[in-house]
Amino acid sequence: LHDIKRPWHTCGSQENEENNKPIGNCRNIFEKVWRMIVHVAYGLDGSRDGGEHGSNASGAEWFVKVDSDTFLFPENVGRYVEARKWSYNDQHYFGHVLNHRKDDRGVSIVAGGAVFFSRATLLAGADAFRRMPMDKGNEEEDGT
Repeated sequence: LHDIKRPWHTCGSQENEENNKPIGNCRNIFEKVWRMIVHVAYGLDGSRDGGEHGSNASGAEWFVKVDSDTFLFPENVGRYVEARKWSYNDQHYFGHVLNHRKDDRGVSIVAGGAVFFSRATLLAGADAFRRMPMDKGNEEEDGT
């Protein structure tokens, strides 16, 4: 995403970022992920059409949140969804399933180096996430 510029593992001054010294809470991964989903679905000005900077949500079929240290082979993802006869117009959310909290929370979660979303899932999630309050409003953790 061309408008998300700051590395999320550090907060604070340029000197602190250059020395990789975090200041404040910059590890709110859940909020960062849902903010990213809203950004991809709606663009910067909040319109589904993408607005001034555009949105990839109307043109792409499948989306992935992938870690920077993960190898991803898109052609394998294509074969995976084709083998299951999945459509991007239906809701699909997949990746590595974790069951370690299933007993106390009643559900498994998808986590790990890559999490995949169909377009329908991304747009539905963005609609719900868009209404969620942000910890710092529209500010990053360092006040910018």
